[in-house]
Amino acid sequence: MKATPEPLEMDNRAESFFVDDNVNFFRPLVGRYREVVVSCLRELYYRLYSWDADYNVHLNREDVLTIFQGAISRTALLDRDPDVDASEEADDNLSVQDRAARVLKKLMECGWIIDYMDSVTMRKSYQLTPTGRRFCAPFVRDFDELLPQTKNTRTTLSLLNNFYNSVLADTPNPQDLLFAVQSSSKVVVDLNSLIEELDDKKRYLIKVVNKDLEEAKQAGDDIMGYVRNRLLPELRTRIKTDSIERYKNEILGIIDRLHALPKEKKTIIERALRNETYRERIPGKPPSILLWALDTIDLCLNRACEFKVPELRHQADSFMRRMQLLIDHLTTISFGEHEHESIFKVVSELKTMAEEDFNTVLDGSLNDMGHIELGLINPLKVSLPVQREKQVIDDTVAEEVEETAEQKRNRYIVNALETLFAVNTTRIRSSAIKELANGRRLQASDVLIGDVDSLLFVLNGPVVGSIANEKNDFIVHPIGRTYENPYLIADDYEIEYVGPELKNFEEKHD
Repeated sequence: MKATPEPLEMDNRAESFFVDDNVNFFRPLVGRYREVVVSCLRELYYRLYSWDADYNVHLNREDVLTIFQGAISRTALLDRDPDVDASEEADDNLSVQDRAARVLKKLMECGWIIDYMDSVTMRKSYQLTPTGRRFCAPFVRDFDELLPQTKNTRTTLSLLNNFYNSVLADTPNPQDLLFAVQSSSKVVVDLNSLIEELDDKKRYLIKVVNKDLEEAKQAGDDIMGYVRNRLLPELRTRIKTDSIERYKNEILGIIDRLHALPKEKKTIIERALRNETYRERIPGKPPSILLWALDTIDLCLNRACEFKVPELRHQADSFMRRMQLLIDHLTTISFGEHEHESIFKVVSELKTMAEEDFNTVLDGSLNDMGHIELGLINPLKVSLPVQREKQVIDDTVAEEVEETAEQKRNRYIVNALETLFAVNTTRIRSSAIKELANGRRLQASDVLIGDVDSLLFVLNGPVVGSIANEKNDFIVHPIGRTYENPYLIADDYEIEYVGPELKNFEEKHD
């Protein structure tokens, strides 16, 4: 006997999507007319929900069909594919009006559009279903892309500031903290979106390099418009106005101050947060909502700074290199089009010739290349070119400007300081040998700072262990702790001499 599976609990069951009106939700987006359907949905979405929509007017059937007819007239059909085309789409002889009616019927059957009775006009009106509206939103991005959507870093900082101030006033507002968590999570989403967008544009650039002149020119115009209207505002905002690296320290500072609050205040905050939301709804069901929120913001900021910002810089650099290739390609093929004696012009003329004329030209060219002309040079007729007389430019100052005593003093002090604090490998190496007079190992914290050389040695000692030291006779070991003296607070390290003359070095310094 087969064991019957135990029924799943309702709390663990995933919510089904393809049920009721959504059974065939995506069917209109399959087939030869899928681009037509997307165009109709985009136009309807604009008419209902765009920034210039007239919300006082409810659309009836005639209004919707008029919108669809305009979209169908402006949309090209895709190539026929028997594997995906539906049987009812085989008829291409339908008029625009009949095609619009068929699209409306299919969208209503599949759960994209719903009709309802308008209580004012007592007539049927049409609108997108909630699910249809959510899925239409990705089709309509033109106006949204006019402005960069990069404000989540500043929003996170502002909300955290508001929350901290409300805590100090003993009236904690838990919504500010929860919204700050949401905004911090969108920082990575924003960066991911731009990275994916750059990668998509880069693949587009790779494709158009092998296109003909007109297509390449159109691609060049599109890319230049994208860089000017979309990419530069995005990068300018992310790097300056809403830079995660710019505000990271301020946000983390507020998080540290919240961690340092007394236990009594944290209890009040935790109670307010639990009244605002259910702990069970948070992933992992953390014991403390406050600590979970602060750790989540910290984690999102660190991930953005350590991984996504460098990835964005790399992707932008790669995109700019690809764009430079497109520019070079356009320059090359444009030269071939406009230059009269260019090789591209010659090849294009050869392509239009008849086969007989083409062979004649090639045979004649081979014969011309086959003749070699030999001759002797008369040395008496060889003369050096006349040397061009160099023009002497008078660069003297008409009126000498005398420095005052104070200006001379300042210049002397600046030069003296630059010379005194100049850092180079030879100077640091000499200081290392001097400080290592009592052995092969020395810690930076043991160096007595009594002059400029010892100070520069402590600050720049690891230089002797770098690749700039060709002799490779010093090794720098990090110790993992910091030390402090009247001049600085720095990480401690140890310098060890491991040169080939180790024995002589030790005998010399014993």
